[in-house]
Amino acid sequence: MRRIEQFPPYGALARPYARQIKDPVAPVDFASESAPLKGWLTWIEETTAVINECLWPSWNYSESCWESPNIDLMNDLTRADFSILKSLIEADFLSVTAPISDVAWREKHLEFFTDEDQDRLGLRVGEYSAEFPATIRPFDRWSGEVFRSKIGHTSMHLKHKLQRPRAYQISAIAGVDWFTWNLGATSMSPSMSSGHALQGLMFAAGTFEALLQKGVELTPGGRIGLAQFGVDIGDRRVFAGIHYPSDNIASWIAVGRLARKVFRHAETFDFIRFAVTTRSEVYKRLTGATAQHTAFVPALEVLDSVLASVAARR
Repeated sequence: MRRIEQFPPYGALARPYARQIKDPVAPVDFASESAPLKGWLTWIEETTAVINECLWPSWNYSESCWESPNIDLMNDLTRADFSILKSLIEADFLSVTAPISDVAWREKHLEFFTDEDQDRLGLRVGEYSAEFPATIRPFDRWSGEVFRSKIGHTSMHLKHKLQRPRAYQISAIAGVDWFTWNLGATSMSPSMSSGHALQGLMFAAGTFEALLQKGVELTPGGRIGLAQFGVDIGDRRVFAGIHYPSDNIASWIAVGRLARKVFRHAETFDFIRFAVTTRSEVYKRLTGATAQHTAFVPALEVLDSVLASVAARR
């Protein structure tokens, strides 16, 4: 991969996304000593700073430049990301039976990806375990409730600050002539963080906690199925070439930090850590590549620390 002397920012947001920046909405359940919206906006700044330290800089709109303590990491991280992407694209993971386990019965990751690309993240959770349709329905109404109470406009605000260009914008500049990607209707925003990775895991965690509150005991298979569902949503975006693998790290860091503010049960924190570290194919690829690509190491260390601190809350 050729060294890139100046990464371009992603660019202007589409109008629906720009409205989220102009009229921010905090998660209803966000716990803060100040007003929820003010506390959440402060949290966005703090989370962005964490990501700046270990992954990607922020874009300074007034000065038209990148700002970060580790701005030199941009090339090494991008090179490492393309290496992982190459192996995933060559394996054609979207054509593999989903998920890469014995939980779901749908034929292909591609079928899920197509629905999820239309913002229908929660509709297929029942296909990962027969336990869910009887306890959480209708899925579209439930999905809206989780977004309102646990997620808000978190993803777009991180994207707006980080402005990471997509792999399809960078591949020609970097000389990555093998790169190809699937069309994504909801891929028209900055690459980091991955909204699907953040929202998918938060949806699964929100569903898990709601079931706890209803007194519903998931079987081990049901817990695995829900965890697999939560991480597969973000992983499929990487399989499609729409996101870099490290975009998922940023999303999981945000999930871990956000979980402390919107969830109340210790079991939910354990569930989040379990989902990322044992069920995500992208996480496995990233942790398995650290010897070859040390650019991933700082971010994975931060992620492990965040997930450990979340799981320790009791």
